[in-house]
Amino acid sequence: MTRYEIKTIVAESDLPLVRSELRLLPAALRRLHPDRIVQSIYFDTPDSDAVESNLAGISVRSKLRYRWYGDAVDAAAGRLEHKQRVNSVGTKQVDAVNEPLSIRGVHRRRFTAELQKRLPAKASAALTQLEPVQWIRYHRAYLGSADGLLRVTLDSRLTTFDQRISPVLQCHIATPLPKIGIIEVKADEQNRAVAESFVQGMGWRPGRCSKFVIASCPDEIRLATRWADE
Repeated sequence: MTRYEIKTIVAESDLPLVRSELRLLPAALRRLHPDRIVQSIYFDTPDSDAVESNLAGISVRSKLRYRWYGDAVDAAAGRLEHKQRVNSVGTKQVDAVNEPLSIRGVHRRRFTAELQKRLPAKASAALTQLEPVQWIRYHRAYLGSADGLLRVTLDSRLTTFDQRISPVLQCHIATPLPKIGIIEVKADEQNRAVAESFVQGMGWRPGRCSKFVIASCPDEIRLATRWADE
């Protein structure tokens, strides 16, 4: 399945206003399921090829991350996600890791090797010559339209930990970041027009936003402006 995504960065203090405005839109958004903590370890080459591709605006790019949900930091079951994107349209290959994988305090190379052992051959091979570079954590709220065509997520409390500064995985030295909120509007690619129409009705302009890039290059953060500011 292909998915179309539109993202917007706002000040975290503006998220209550965003929620109020979303409730007034015709899409009739409703809560899909309880909020939760999302955590991911992102992989890249030693030369930061994935980050550089994004910054260069290359239309075809990919990234890999190990993702799990909840507060656990020492060990967690999760999944490897291989995201591939062409402009704003993406696909995602998911491979589950059902047994808890040790995380905090594990040597970065050992973490990758242990993860590879638990994956099918193709997914394991995708991690070859990659290393853990960013640990990202945030709080996510899930909303969806009554007709099921749209999903909107609101992310806050974004915290990132640069893994390139330590030989072992760490989550105690956070990268200084401004307090931001991230709005993501998502739809199947065949419903792209629905997503674009919805965003036109929002009070905020869309823009480029990758948490992976934000973690690696905080200077790339650009807050959205209001449509009404034209």
